[in-house]
Amino acid sequence: MRPVILYRWEARVMNPRWMN
Repeated sequence: MRPVILYRWEARVMNPRWMN
């Protein structure tokens, strides 16, 4: 897994507000 995907996945799971 790339760092970008992991970062986005964590952001979505941890911060639902990140989902635009």
